[in-house]
Amino acid sequence: MRYCCVIGCSNANAKTECRDKTFFTFPLKNSQLLQVWLKNIGRQGFMPSCSSLICSDHFEENSYSTCRFTKRRLLKQEAVPIIFSKTPKQTPKVGLTSSATDGNNMQPDGTKQ
Repeated sequence: MRYCCVIGCSNANAKTECRDKTFFTFPLKNSQLLQVWLKNIGRQGFMPSCSSLICSDHFEENSYSTCRFTKRRLLKQEAVPIIFSKTPKQTPKVGLTSSATDGNNMQPDGTKQ
């Protein structure tokens, strides 16, 4: 069983309740798009492999096309995962490097230790 790699998402490709979901691999051959995906999922230090998956819950409906023959949902080439839970651990830091908060003992939610 393989799981969605987004923090807090427990969807897995073999779970019965996930049969209506689609699982996608990372765009490993497109480094620019891969960087956007990695920034958006917010997992610091994570480097996906060819078996890493992300589920359809994290993409908007306009991110898909449908195969004429199989009616299977396909991810468009330029699609980017943008739907995530609003928890501090999953929210990517925008405009700050990790060293910017190291010196003042700040937590991810902006509070001091």
